[in-house]
Amino acid sequence: MFLLPEKYIPMIKVFSKSFYHTLKITDDEEFIGNSDIVQSKSLILTKIEIIELSSFLNSVLYQIIWKRIVDFESIKPSTIRLVKEIYNRDSRLKFCPKDFWIIPELAQTSE
Repeated sequence: MFLLPEKYIPMIKVFSKSFYHTLKITDDEEFIGNSDIVQSKSLILTKIEIIELSSFLNSVLYQIIWKRIVDFESIKPSTIRLVKEIYNRDSRLKFCPKDFWIIPELAQTSE
């Protein structure tokens, strides 16, 4: 069972909304850190941190949606929006490991 203390819910919600907006205004060159084209560091997280964040948020969403944990419903819309934006970036730029977006528990049940 996934445990997330309720005190973190507001922080996750605010972070998801603000980081989503940061990603929306960041182009792919800024995102991948092409220093020949972009001089400033506009992202607050490294790609490795974004991968770790995505893994965490993906797990949270899996618990909310698949296991129907109602306590975290308030973060569902903002978290889904952020994860979709990261997924879209990964679809274009391929910075996450292969099969990163597959939930292991669901992959085992489909075999």
